[in-house]
Amino acid sequence: MSYRIIGDQDTILGYAFAGVPGVAVDGEEQARAAFRSALADAGVSMLIVTRRVASLLSDEIAAHRVACQAPFVVEVGDLWDTPVKRRTLEELIQEAVGIRITKAD
Repeated sequence: MSYRIIGDQDTILGYAFAGVPGVAVDGEEQARAAFRSALADAGVSMLIVTRRVASLLSDEIAAHRVACQAPFVVEVGDLWDTPVKRRTLEELIQEAVGIRITKAD
């Protein structure tokens, strides 16, 4: 399994210490070019993108996910992200199915 990350310079450096190669980008055009390059590389099985990059490429990432093609795209925070509240399983089910699960008395 091969990984690649697209994000800011500091996040790329951190992942490099773990052996994950990456591309540092500063704007939308660089992010789009790096994303397309990663998709074209058959050796990449998991593509990690920072939330900032994901916000720049939201349409492209959504289209890629709908197509169900490799690589698997995962969003991660960077050093300056505010912590994201993790959703509970109940909240995820409610979002996916549209119903709320409650406990019967």
